[in-house]
Amino acid sequence: ANGSQSLESKQALQADIDKSLQQLGDIAKNTSFNGQDLLSGSFTNKQFQVGANPGETISVSIGSVDPSQLGGENGQLSEINVLTEEGAQAAIETADVALQQIDAARSEIGSQQNKLTSTISNLSTSRINTLSAESNIRDLDFAEEIMNFSKMDVLNKVRAFASSQANASSKNLVNLLQGEM
Repeated sequence: ANGSQSLESKQALQADIDKSLQQLGDIAKNTSFNGQDLLSGSFTNKQFQVGANPGETISVSIGSVDPSQLGGENGQLSEINVLTEEGAQAAIETADVALQQIDAARSEIGSQQNKLTSTISNLSTSRINTLSAESNIRDLDFAEEIMNFSKMDVLNKVRAFASSQANASSKNLVNLLQGEM
């Protein structure tokens, strides 16, 4: 939109803009994950299971970054033409609207990413707490069984000692009785 631009420089700028828009369109068409296009505008209301129970999901949508779908009242990003003064002024306005749309989409993705990160952190903490509780239960059961085993061992030794003492006492009594006769 600068009046000091010659026709050749405006044509060079238009060629650069066209190449950049083509690259943006290619990115929108070719960016995919697991066979699903992410930036074409078709990735909408995808549910991600984030909890153990039904319905514990987060809905994720990613808007399009295709130049033919970005812009506003003055036209789409794909229609930018900076060869005329009016076209250059409209291009500035269209680019601003497109940037606002992209910023809004990035903000929404960031918000959804924060939800997923928070959920992952919460699930990790729950897992650690569950494993800790299970370990405490196992340790407690093991300690209780060792205590029961030790108690039974001591009782068996006491019985054996008492039985040997009873046998020794009865032998002494028999010996005593036989000695007096």
